[in-house]
Amino acid sequence: MPLCDVDVANGCMHVLPKEFDALHDQPADEWHLAAAVPAPGRSGALHMRFPLQGARPLEARAGAVLGWHGNTIHWGGRCASDAARPRASIAATFCRLDAGSSRLEGNALLSRAALRALALPQRLGLVAHSLLMHKRWYPLHDGLVPPEFFAAH
Repeated sequence: MPLCDVDVANGCMHVLPKEFDALHDQPADEWHLAAAVPAPGRSGALHMRFPLQGARPLEARAGAVLGWHGNTIHWGGRCASDAARPRASIAATFCRLDAGSSRLEGNALLSRAALRALALPQRLGLVAHSLLMHKRWYPLHDGLVPPEFFAAH
């Protein structure tokens, strides 16, 4: 959910529709999990393992709710230097109740009532876990998040 109006100039989200993703129904495939990898011998360049020309920008007004299937290749665009403000947004992941806790790497699914009952240390533990889950795509090292966050989780 964008907190400000977003467009291609300030870094809106982009998605690759399922029709352009040959591996969409194979979420554990190595190439699907690493859809963009560093290009050999080209500092900062990426090799896309999907047809980039099929991607769609998701321009939206502040407060709009955007959603896509969990296997959808998606990313935030880069903010232009002359943009009035960069994209600011809130993200959440939802899953079906019958998805099972194994889908969340051993963490039990939480009901709304259980979420409301979480103390601040437990909430921070969940945030830390979410950050580290994304280290496959972003250079996050384990020491970045204090171990105390996980003790409360």
